[in-house]
Amino acid sequence: MLAAARGLAAAGDLQIEWLECSAEETGLPSESYDVVTAAQCWHWFD
Repeated sequence: MLAAARGLAAAGDLQIEWLECSAEETGLPSESYDVVTAAQCWHWFD
């Protein structure tokens, strides 16, 4: 899925940083992102 997204972003000349990680340990500083997505994971949430 990330490979397809990277390809589409490159084709559109978009500057996007893609990151695959756990929600608990993104390594990103607070308030440093604009969008977070989650897919096929709702059954793990309390």
